Order: sequence, then C-alpha cells, then structure tokens
Amino acid sequence: MGEFITFLFAGLTIGAINALTGLGLLIIYNVTGVINFAQGDFVMLGAMGAVLLAGAKGYPQRLPLLIAIVLVVIAVAILGAIIERMAFHPRRHSGPLLLLIISIGVSLVIEGVVLVITTSKSYGLRNFTSGKPLLVLGGTVSLQSLWVYGVTAAILLALYVFFSHTTVGKAFRACEINPLAARLVGVRPSRYWTYAFALSAGLSALAGAVIAPMTTATYNMGLALTLDGFVAWVLGGLISPLGVVAGGIGLGVAQSLLDGYLPSVLVSYASVFPFIVLIAVLVARPTGLIQALPDRRV
Repeated sequence: MGEFITFLFAGLTIGAINALTGLGLLIIYNVTGVINFAQGDFVMLGAMGAVLLAGAKGYPQRLPLLIAIVLVVIAVAILGAIIERMAFHPRRHSGPLLLLIISIGVSLVIEGVVLVITTSKSYGLRNFTSGKPLLVLGGTVSLQSLWVYGVTAAILLALYVFFSHTTVGKAFRACEINPLAARLVGVRPSRYWTYAFALSAGLSALAGAVIAPMTTATYNMGLALTLDGFVAWVLGGLISPLGVVAGGIGLGVAQSLLDGYLPSVLVSYASVFPFIVLIAVLVARPTGLIQALPDRRV
C-alpha cells in the first residue's frame, strides 16, 4: 500500500507538470488557433532562468529565489510577446500548417541559443522548502511536490477568475468564440494574440521554475514537456482548463503506475504510453474525454 501511495503522489506530480504545459497550449490555441510546439521551451526557459539567477544547487546563492522567479516570469512573458510579434504576427493569415512549422522553428532557435549558453550541462535548483519528505498512508511525498500541486491549483483558479470575471479575460474569450463579432465591439484580436503568447509564456516559465528542483534544467527538456502537455490538452477537450488538468493528472498517474509496476524489461517502452492514449482518444473521441458546453456566451 505504501508503495502504491508513493507511486500515486509521483503520478500526481507528473500530471500537474503535464497540466501546466497543457494550459499554456490551451491559452494560445483558444485565442490564435496556433498549436505552439515551442510551449515546452517556455517551461525550459523558466527552469533554466531560475537556476541562472538564483544559483544552481551546490553553487553559491545569487538572487533570493522569489525575486529570481518573478524576474524570470516577467522576462519570459516579454519574450513570448516579442516572438509573437516577430514570428507569428506577420504570418497570422497564412493558415495553421505554416504557423505550426514556425512554432517548431522557434523551438529549435530557443534550444540552440540555450545550448550555446549552457553547453548542454544540466542544472538543479534548490528546493523551495527544505525538509524530509512527508509520510502519508505509508507512502512518501516530497515537499517540492506540494509546491507543484499548489501552483497548479493557484494557476487554475487564477485563470478561472481572469477569464470569467475580468474585462480583459472576457475579451480573450470573445476573440476565441467569434473574432468578427469581437472586432465589431472594438476588440482587436491581433492585439490579443500578443497578450495570449505573453500570458502563456509567463505561466509556463512559472511552471518551469517550480519543477526545476525535481527534474533539473537542460536545454532540450522542452520537447518532452510539449508532447506530454499536448496529450493532456487533447484529453481535456482542447478548450477546457479544468479538462486539461484532469487529463494531465490522469495521464501522469497512469505513467507513474506503469513505471512502477511494469517488469524492468518493459519499463523503457512506457514512454510511448501517452501517444498510444492520444491515438486512441483521437480515434474514439476526437473532441476529448471531457465534452465542452455547446453554447457559450461572454
């Protein structure tokens, strides 16, 4: 039982990471229609930036951790806005395939720049809270995992309040639901493309900083995060933040249990499990496991 609980908490942590990346994909897609395959690289930039500003684990501390994270989130959000204006905005009417290819190119450029700076080294970040793992029902959960759960819940709540109870958030949703009607009431969808990239990049950078003590930061960690987040996003039905979180957590728990209980000779094949799930969902239920409401108003 204790072993199962440990695997369960590990799966919840993996699922929260998947969900955070999936939420970034959702924000950009719902406003722009772009499937951003550079999303995981925003997470990587958050992790790597926090390490460089605060100091890697085992090295002297530089900035206080909180200040480093705030600066990284702001910097990556600004970078997301710049990338949208320079790479996506000029081609916003070119169709989804070209925009997808542009996002892949952006991902390669980001990884290349970070590779030059870090020379392919991996870095760890100090835990936000020092102390031994907690013992729960015979299993263990690390204190950093609690930070991951808390940040995921806080982001989900903040997005709900933002999109449902603020004027800017409702303008975001208007651009998603009916761009023409949004223009008629004075909302400029092209401007909200920039806002969407900035918001998504900033949230992803926060996620990267939170997971850095657990995964270490490397220049090429973005692709795996993007793919797992993409699966979580599809499982959640593409437009539901709650669905993305549910899909990410379900996927993470399944991955953890497979890694824990599969025979050692089969563990190396467990990494294909998310893509088997993705294919099955796309075949059986293309709208995702969680059905969106058919009628929406802002």
